[in-house]
Amino acid sequence: MAGILQVFSFLVIPVLIGKLFTKELKKVLALGWIIGVAASVFGLGLSYLYDLPTAPLIVASLSLTFFALLIFKHASSRSEA
Repeated sequence: MAGILQVFSFLVIPVLIGKLFTKELKKVLALGWIIGVAASVFGLGLSYLYDLPTAPLIVASLSLTFFALLIFKHASSRSEA
């Protein structure tokens, strides 16, 4: 189950993050790759440091990154209005 969830997270969450900030395909792709790699490295690092399962930590780091950036985007758009 964790493998399916991890693959789904790798396919969907970076694109959603990219779509939060831009609509241009190249920028969405670049931003998604950067965020995906950063969140994956962070999850792998936590997994190594605390000897926890890798796949759930990567999914959690991708998800937390998405929700943190969603809150940031919402807060920044409210302050502009």
